[in-house]
Amino acid sequence: MPDTYVDQVKTTQQVGDTHVVREQVSTSSDANAATRTDHTIAKSNQIFWYIAHVIVVLLTLRFIFLLLGANRVGIVQFVYEVSGFFLMPIRGIFRTVQYGTSFFDASALVGIVLYYLLALLLTEAVALFSKRTE
Repeated sequence: MPDTYVDQVKTTQQVGDTHVVREQVSTSSDANAATRTDHTIAKSNQIFWYIAHVIVVLLTLRFIFLLLGANRVGIVQFVYEVSGFFLMPIRGIFRTVQYGTSFFDASALVGIVLYYLLALLLTEAVALFSKRTE
C-alpha cells in the first residue's frame, strides 16, 4: 500500500477583535510514482514484444519464401537482407536441405523460437527486478 503524506500548516492572524485561523492542508502520495513505474514497465514489455513480433514475421516470411522458391526480387530480396541480419548468430547450426528451387531454412525456424524466448526472458527479467517489496 502506498504511503500518503499530509502537510498541515496553521497560521493565526489578528483582524480587529477576531483571531482568524487559517489552515492549509496538502497531501502527497507515492501512488502517482507507483503508477508511473507500472506504466513504464508495461510500455517496455510492449516494446520488447513488438520488436520480437516484427523479427518473427520477417523470419517467417523468409522461411516461406525460401520453401516456395520465390525469386529474389522486390519485397522478397528486402526480407532476405533484413532477416539475414537476425539469423547471423544461428547460421550454420544445421545443414541446409535443398530440393530443386525449394530450400528448407532450419535456422529461420530456430530463430523464431529463440527470438520469442529472448522476448519472454527480457519481459520476465524486467518484471522480476521491478517488483517492490511491501
